[in-house]
Formats: sequence, C-alpha cells, structure tokens
Amino acid sequence: MASQTIRDRTFEDRATEQFRVRMRPKAIALYAKLFPGWEFIDLRANGERGHILDEEYGIDAEIRCPGSCSLTLQEKFRDYKHLIEYGDFTQGYMTRYHTPDVAEGEWFKLNTALYFYGWADDEESEFVKWIMLDVFTYKLLAVHAGGLDRLGGRNSLRQNRRWGQTAFYPIQLDALKPAIVASSDEMLIGRTGFLPTPQQ
Repeated sequence: MASQTIRDRTFEDRATEQFRVRMRPKAIALYAKLFPGWEFIDLRANGERGHILDEEYGIDAEIRCPGSCSLTLQEKFRDYKHLIEYGDFTQGYMTRYHTPDVAEGEWFKLNTALYFYGWADDEESEFVKWIMLDVFTYKLLAVHAGGLDRLGGRNSLRQNRRWGQTAFYPIQLDALKPAIVASSDEMLIGRTGFLPTPQQ
C-alpha cells in the first residue's frame, strides 16, 4: 500500500511539473506586460530545485530591471478545475502534517517580494484568472488579522493527504485585496504596465 502511494505521488508530481512547464510561457507573457523591458530568470533548472533562493526561501524566479534592481517572485499555477470548484488562494502551512516528521511549510519560508497565483483556462491556453500579491502587505494582513486562520474570517486548516500530508489555509480573494497589486480583473497598474520601461 505504501509503495502504491509513493507511485501515485510520483505520478502526480510529474503531472504537476508538466502542467507548470506548459503554463510557464503564458506566465512570462503576463510578466512582460507587467514589467516591460525587464528580464525574467527561472531559478529552477529543468523544474528541479537548485538555486539557494529556491531551496531555502521558496523563491521561484527573479525579475531584473536592466542596470538596476531586481524583484523576487513566487509562483503557483492552478488548473481550471480548481478555479471552478474552489477559486480561493491556498497558503501552504505545514508539511508532513500529523506525522512525527511534521515541519514548517511555505508560509514560514515565504521571503519573496511578489507572489503570482493563477488559474489556467480549460484548454490551458492562458490564465483565465490571476492575482499578483505584494507579499509584505499580505503578511501584514495576516498579522493584523491575528493569523492566517482569521484572515477574511475563520479559516480551517485543511490537509491534502496526496501531497506529503501538506496542511494549508484556504483564503478568499476578497480578504487579500489590499495586497493585490495587479490582477486579471484589473490587469495593469497604470497604462504602461506595473512599472515603466527602463531607460536605455
């Protein structure tokens, strides 16, 4: 039974990574509109962790302004089924939950500047809905609310047994509005993108 569970998770991990790879060009196209002229750098080599920012702080990518600063980015791509059935933002909280090896999850390592969270359409041709979070403001919202379980009301810690006993909080998007700097509902901050095109 245990070996079957491991095989199932390996298959699901592979399917999730394949989905991420298929949706990556669509995400990059959005980033190009939000950050015109900026360079996008994936910190995961062939989908596997390798860069210290990815391994230690859960940072998936870096967006660099030529000759100037850079911003770090966390990403989560969801399929259309998750949008229809749930449509909420899920924040990983603990891993190997309810086991002797329980450990802190994504929330405790979330040290990125921005968080892109998007849902693909049914054909996986684009992100039909997405948000870009300012993580600093998102964290302050959680702190001021008294914790993730109180952000936007009372949220129950849930467990996804298929993914290494991951425990997560589902959060309604309305509760995150003060931290959303761009979204599919209001795509761009200003008419030229999230930030102006860097001067050459």
